[in-house]
Amino acid sequence: MEKDIKGKKPFRYIEESDILPAYDYQKESGWTFNNEREVTETTLNNRINFLLLAYSLFINAYFTVKENNDRLTILVIGLLIIILLSFSIFKAYTRLRILVKIIRRLEEKDVLRFINKELKGNKLYKIVPHTITSILIPIVMILSFIIGLISNCLSK
Repeated sequence: MEKDIKGKKPFRYIEESDILPAYDYQKESGWTFNNEREVTETTLNNRINFLLLAYSLFINAYFTVKENNDRLTILVIGLLIIILLSFSIFKAYTRLRILVKIIRRLEEKDVLRFINKELKGNKLYKIVPHTITSILIPIVMILSFIIGLISNCLSK
């Protein structure tokens, strides 16, 4: 099996020799890994948008309410919902990363190979595009709710 840039196996459970026959079968049926990537990426983006909407609604509700007990309730419910949404985002993000790894290994003429080659020297390229929106932003949102809970409890 071919090793990736860091010298590790590219997949933990998938054998690279299984990918090409699966891709050939998919081409015949009209549904390829690229189609799956598009659906997964759209799902990920929709979940991130929903997370942003939910977060803004809970923050708006927190600053609208004046009673400390109501604020505490909003923060607890908001934290739980943001955590659950973050898990679903992370699942879609993980799936997308696996699909991109598979697509990169499929064809010599795949667009991703050309894009990767062109961007190799770019320092910003080292940051995976969806990492900020799929991992960093949900963590910041969760931390803001935790800080709000702590400050709300201390202000009583």
